[in-house]
Amino acid sequence: MRRSKKGVVAFVGALAVAVAACGDSDDDAGPAEALPEAEPGTVEVEVETDLVYHDGDDRLSPRSGLVDVAAPTTAGPWPVVVAFHGDPRSVSKNWMRPTGTRVAEHGRVVFIPAWGHLNGSWSGDVPLRTQWALLTDEIACAVAYAKDHAADHGGDPDHITVYGFSAGANAALMAGLGDSQPLDACAADASRVVPQAVVSADSDALLGGGWDDQLAEDPEVFYALTPWRDLDPEAHTFPVHVLATDTAVGPYDRPIPDDSEALFGHRHVDVDLEAELDELGLIDDEGFSILDGNVWAHDTLVEAGYDAHWLLLPDSTHGLLSSEAQDLLVDTIVHAEQPELAPSD
Repeated sequence: MRRSKKGVVAFVGALAVAVAACGDSDDDAGPAEALPEAEPGTVEVEVETDLVYHDGDDRLSPRSGLVDVAAPTTAGPWPVVVAFHGDPRSVSKNWMRPTGTRVAEHGRVVFIPAWGHLNGSWSGDVPLRTQWALLTDEIACAVAYAKDHAADHGGDPDHITVYGFSAGANAALMAGLGDSQPLDACAADASRVVPQAVVSADSDALLGGGWDDQLAEDPEVFYALTPWRDLDPEAHTFPVHVLATDTAVGPYDRPIPDDSEALFGHRHVDVDLEAELDELGLIDDEGFSILDGNVWAHDTLVEAGYDAHWLLLPDSTHGLLSSEAQDLLVDTIVHAEQPELAPSD
């Protein structure tokens, strides 16, 4: 069912989750065997902090190479989740730890990397494209580290879900749909890891914070931190769950400028983005929001041939999730590999 902005605004909330799984599909196979899962309250969770997943790259702040791991103390092996926090200019891994711990209580080993913290003395002198290329390599390193070290924490390296919220959702999408290789300084095997699931929550890729001037100078930079140019469902045989908060109730709408090229012309330059958004009913006098961007992302994935799923989380904004929305988010992450068990609209 196609959702217009008017169709979703009646729900006060949402969240964007993209789930990516790898491996060959088999149309003749029966239902996949259920993954192990714990009832919350039946297992204890231990959190190890400040492990090092990369070290020695002077372009990144030292805190950007640290990772926390929340894991059940009960023997597994449990499926693994890599959880990317939001905008690294304002938050770090501590911001993601409460969600990571809740997911671990369901029988998941959760790696929570600090990412995106650039060394200011380096980043001030290089273009945005170069900065973002570095970040996608760091994102790939975090997933490779989780796979290499999953067994150390009772995890199953063959079942990895990648999740992120806001800017972290962009990281999750790149981890699943991009093609970056881990940093040379990565404390893991240097090869790229394709996860079994990716969860992208309230991605802000089409709006971005403070990117307009840089995008105008170099429109191609948009593709450095977004996967939209090289979508390949045959290479990524996984379900994609897209959830989004109803940002129409918060301060996240952007008005459409008189020169709409300033907002749309430098984003996804391979297509007429404004026309696609208008066709979906996502442009009106109220402006364009993160919610609209996620509706577009879901439809783009469906049109490209992905097994994409949509979920609108109730009574929430980009900055504040309701209790029900948090429950639905955790449920989706836990069951990301098996969408038939995950909530969806």
